[in-house]
Amino acid sequence: MKFNLQFATNQDVEYIHELSLLLLKEVGTVFHSEKALKVFKKHGAKVDGNVVYLGKNIVEKAIETAPATFSIYGREGDEVNIGGQELIGAQTYGPIHVYCEGRFENSSHEHYVNFHKLAETSDIVKISNPMSIDVSFVEKTKRNMYRLGTTLKYCKKPLYGIVDGGMDAMEKSIDIMQEFYGINNKIISIGLVNTMGP
Repeated sequence: MKFNLQFATNQDVEYIHELSLLLLKEVGTVFHSEKALKVFKKHGAKVDGNVVYLGKNIVEKAIETAPATFSIYGREGDEVNIGGQELIGAQTYGPIHVYCEGRFENSSHEHYVNFHKLAETSDIVKISNPMSIDVSFVEKTKRNMYRLGTTLKYCKKPLYGIVDGGMDAMEKSIDIMQEFYGINNKIISIGLVNTMGP
């Protein structure tokens, strides 16, 4: 099943882009990574403490380096094209409570598995997410490995990576996924980017 969605005209998109450039230049974005701050400085961005101000030239030069489309691969080599004409559905970051049989319940292992089974059998959801529901029922130090292990067990579709825990957790999750899939020369994971204003 393919969905196409046009939520704005080209003129609207250009307007959003211009306002985004204004915010990036005048308000800035907070980064809590010394490594990221150094990269921005190296490329000529104005950095004040942990706030980065990006001018139009830096942003548009960076956009030019991004591919118009790319593919992400699942466990069995299934390909999902990002940036094409098709709208790609993905599991969202999930709830703390689950409404089940007329009442709200705290999330559980059974719910977690069921959410993955729903995503895996959906014609709309193309990308699964280890963060599909809250897993506070798991000891905090074991949550990332629980999320990843359970997701790999039940999902063949491409996955969001583990981001809870920063770069180390992300790199570890990618290494485990590559080994599990037997794929190390293709994109197998994707993540979300959220900005923080000062």
